Amino acid sequence: MKQHQVEFLRYWDIVGGEAYVFVQFYNVQGFEEFYMAPISLITSYWDKRGKGRKSVPIEDFKNAWKRKTEDYLKFYEDNNSIDGK
Repeated sequence: MKQHQVEFLRYWDIVGGEAYVFVQFYNVQGFEEFYMAPISLITSYWDKRGKGRKSVPIEDFKNAWKRKTEDYLKFYEDNNSIDGK
């Protein structure tokens, strides 16, 4: 992620918006699942990135954040058609 992306999502969260990052560990989950992680998890590591660890450990991702890729793609297709149907 780039600094400006993190800052925008942090701001969006502060003003009451829902800010998430989609994270996929394809070596562990394959392409069937991903995590919809709140920006607060990402920023907790982002803010400490110069002091050691540079990534979020998979253990910090909660099962409640797991999503099925197929469900998301279907939801997106159903809600973003070109002709508005």
